[in-house]
This record gives sequence, C-alpha cells and structure tokens, in this order.
Amino acid sequence: MDHHALIFKELGIVFGLGIASQWIAWKLRFPVIILLLALGILAGPVLELIHPKVMFGELLNPLIELAVAVILFEGGMSLKFYEFRHVGRGLIRLFSLAVILHVILGAATGIFIAGIDWKVSLLIGSILIVTGPTVIIPALREAKLVKSTSRYLKWEGIINDPIGAMIAVLIFNFILQGHTDAYHIFLDILKVIAVSFPIAFSVRIFILWAAKHALIPQFLKIPFFITLILVLYIASELLQKGSGLMTATIMGLIVGNTDVRITKELRRFEESLAIFAVSTIFIILASTLDIDVWKELSFRHYLYIFLLSFVLRPIAIFVSTIKSDVSFKERLLIGLYGPRGIVAASVAGVVGAGLVDAGYEEGKFVLPVVFSVIILTVVVHSLWLKPFSKLFGLRTEGQHGVLIVGASPWSVQLATKLQDLKIPVMISDHSWYKLSDARQRGIKVHFGKILHDIEYGEPELTIYNYLLALTEDDSYNSLLVHNLEHELGSDHVYQLPTHKEALGGDFDTEAHELTKLENSEEALYENMMEKYHSGWTFKSVKLTEKFSYTVFKEEQKGRLILVMLVIRDTGRVQFITDKDLKRPQPGDTLIYYTESEVASLKNKS
Repeated sequence: MDHHALIFKELGIVFGLGIASQWIAWKLRFPVIILLLALGILAGPVLELIHPKVMFGELLNPLIELAVAVILFEGGMSLKFYEFRHVGRGLIRLFSLAVILHVILGAATGIFIAGIDWKVSLLIGSILIVTGPTVIIPALREAKLVKSTSRYLKWEGIINDPIGAMIAVLIFNFILQGHTDAYHIFLDILKVIAVSFPIAFSVRIFILWAAKHALIPQFLKIPFFITLILVLYIASELLQKGSGLMTATIMGLIVGNTDVRITKELRRFEESLAIFAVSTIFIILASTLDIDVWKELSFRHYLYIFLLSFVLRPIAIFVSTIKSDVSFKERLLIGLYGPRGIVAASVAGVVGAGLVDAGYEEGKFVLPVVFSVIILTVVVHSLWLKPFSKLFGLRTEGQHGVLIVGASPWSVQLATKLQDLKIPVMISDHSWYKLSDARQRGIKVHFGKILHDIEYGEPELTIYNYLLALTEDDSYNSLLVHNLEHELGSDHVYQLPTHKEALGGDFDTEAHELTKLENSEEALYENMMEKYHSGWTFKSVKLTEKFSYTVFKEEQKGRLILVMLVIRDTGRVQFITDKDLKRPQPGDTLIYYTESEVASLKNKS
C-alpha cells in the first residue's frame, strides 16, 4: 500500500472510530471520552492501526490546537452575560484564587509525593486547572442542578480551560528558555490579555457592522465566520504565544451574546463541528500514548494521580470560596465534580512531547498522568454527580415539567389537570388577556415571545423537560419544535397536527405531532376548540392490574375521547402520537380529553 493510500486508510479509521464512539455513548448513556480513549489506545499502541505522527508529521500539533480553538469558541458561545450577573462574585474566585491554589497544590504534590522534577510538576498542576466542558455541559443537562450550581460549573469549565492552557504554555516556554521566574510569567500573562481581548472585541464590532450593511451573502456567512475565527486564533498566537485559546473563548462569549441572526446559525454549525473535533482529537491523542510508560509508574505516582483526581480540587475550591456568595453545599459539589477533558489532553499532548524532545526525561510522565486523571475523573465524577447533588439538595424537583405554548381555553384545561397531578406546568403566550384564566387558576405563566426570551434565560427551562406547542399557528408551532428540540430532545417536543392541505400534497405525520381522536378526526386547533365549546373536559385515570388499558378502552367504547398523554409510574411524561408508543402499563396515569356526559348520551341515543 502506497503512502497516500495508507494515510487515507488511517484517516478513515480515525473518523469512523470517532463517530462510532459518539453514537455508542449516546445509545448507552456512557461518557464518550472513555470510549474515545479506549478505542484510540486500541487502534494506536495496541493494534498499531494508526500512526498520527507519521500521518500528520509537523502538522499534528497545529491541527490539534486549531481543533481545540473551535471547541472553546463553541463553549464560549454557550455562556450568557445574564448568568454571570447572578453568580459573578463566586466565579471570580473560581477564576483567580482557585486557579492559583490548584497550581500550587498540584506542583507541591508532584514534588513531595511523586518525586517528579518541580518544573514538570508545575506544568502538570497548571494543565489540570482545566475541567472538561465537553463532559460537563451534557452532564448538567442530565443532572438538572439548580441554576446557580449549574452556572458555576459551566462557566468555570469553559473559562478556566484557556486560563489553564495559557499558564501551561507559558510555563512550558519558560522551561525551554531556562528560566521560570514569576515576573516573566506575570508579564506574559499581561501580554496575553493585551492581545486576546482587543482581537475578540473587534469581532463583535465587525459582526454588527457587517450585519447592518448586509456585506456578507447568506451562503457565505458560516464559512466566512469560521475562517475568521481560525485566522484570528492564528494571528493571536503569532502575536503572543499562548493567547490563541483565550482569544477563541472570549470571541465565542462575545459572539454568543451578540443579538444578530448569524449567531444562532453559527452556534448550530459550531456544535456539530465541535463534536467532530472532540472525536477526532481524542482518538489521535490516545493513539500516540506509550503504554509502556504506565509500567514505569510507581505507587508514589499512582498516589499522586489519586490526589490530583479526588483531593486537590475540593481543597482549592473550598478554600478559595470562603466568605463568598457560593453556598457551603455548592462549594462541596463544585469541588467534588471536575472531570477533565479535551483541553487537558491536547495541551498535555503538545507540551509532554515537547519536554521529551527538549531533553527533559521526566516529560514522559506528563501524558500518562494527565490521561489517567482524565479517565478517573470522567468515570468517577460522572457517577457521583447525581447522588451528591441529590444528597446536598442541589437538584431541581419536577424534572418532568411541561411547557405549554398557547393559552387557549382547552390548553388551560390541560394545564390545570397536569397541575392537579403534581406535574410542574407553565403556559406561555404573548397575549396577557389569554393568560388571565391561567393566572386565576394559579398556573405559572410566561408573558412574552418565548423563543426570544429563552435566549436570555427567561423562562428557565431546567424543570421543564417537555414542550407542547398548542397555538393556532401551525408554522409557529413547527418553529417552536424546531428551535427547542435541540435543548429538550426530539422526543420531548410536541405540536398539534399541521394542516396537510395547506402544505399541499401528501405529508407524513411527524413523530412529534399529537394523535388523532378516536373517530380518526385530527386533533387540529379548531377541532380542539370545537370540543371545548361542546363541553369536553380533561380527565385522568390510573391503570392497575385489574383496570388495564384494554379495560379502560372497553369502558369508553361509544364515547369520543382523545388520550393525550401517559404519566409513567416512573414520573416520565409521554404524549401520544401516531408513531410507536409503548402500551400504557399498570401504574401509569392516562390523561384524556372526552365529551361531556350529556353529549355522550345524545350520541348513544
């Protein structure tokens, strides 16, 4: 096989393993980083199927750095300034004192516990400042933490990544130059700030100017801005080594908080690009590991890894947040949860190899130590996040809440029934008048344009896992589903059936469209309103072994009903659609819309 064919084969293996890991992790609800590391090690040092250093040569490190820049830019876009206003004082402690303490503790532990050279220990301590937003953000969605705790972890995970990477790169450069005095390091940190902030803020000015004058055609917007991000990252690195990742993160933060249409489109594309980058980089980095180095690690090294994974971070977080706005329980949870991820791995891959090439023999310990910490923290911290958050009372209640958009008389009826069954429910509408009935019934309401307001954190979707788009406007219902299915999940967003005639031709029912009535009449908005004016009401019934779903259907035979949703015995809410649905089981509660007793008697007669 010639060289070009070999490179294509290895690239195919890398890309294939990357996306396969993502899919398997999604299917099994397993941390994807562990799969990526395992498959990377298997394909690299174990089976020798891929050889990244041969494949990419001197381009390997620059490509890794560019990929990490894309990941951090995407992370920065997920941060909102309104969140910082609520938890800013505590976050400043996490960005400053906690960072300093973590570096000092990490370096001291490496020197006195593992017996590693102080320069290498200092480098490892700075690398492990960072946590993994690619691990943390999906975990936060799953864990449903209270607002403040979730914001602390998300902001710290994203902002501390470039800080840790910057400090590690600066220390690495000073080690190679032969001096590590604090003055020169502090001076270079100031240079990083002086370079990264002006570049990042200039992007906002340019975006607003370009949008105002319509300078960039629609088809060029995404490629133009992706290119701009990468070019500015490179320019920042050329002006000051170590400033690129800081620039990328701040650019993401500023662009994500700029209210122009392109930011939403860019965010969607960046998320997909970041997933691809994470998959590829982890496979490549894991395949470069020398597994023989792990055999050289002694008990002292493993004790060092244990302390880095489970002891030093809680101490640094707890001490740095004394007399801050962070509550005692939040300090405990934030300290105990800090999985490392892609940034730690990529920085370790670059500086570890650089130290070895420069003649520092102990540089060979950087990769195995950092990757061991990544594996331990991703697995163990992910396992204990939910139990500890529940123990500390930092999880939100009512994770199966329902957000209803459209305050029609019958949707208010549905919300009332959900509320009676202790299901958290909120109705949103842009008409204050339409919300009056819901307000009088004590139902939580949101007045305003829901899609716009969600961008700015109101309403908070933490306790609302399900969307019901029930307005009279089919297009708006579809828009709601399209925009919120990424946030809530495609199986958690539902809408009224659309008018197929208006769309023209045959049109298959979407999986998120609610079911038909028992007489095959579609649950269109006007049909539901007609039922309401005919006296239809929402009722609920709990199924048992004796009173099964079959018995229920027999009892209702001859009456017109619409089974709207099932509340599973686990508390999960599942709406009925024309697509596949697990048959309601004993213990489940049915909520159904049914005609009045009088109308039923008339129909029978």
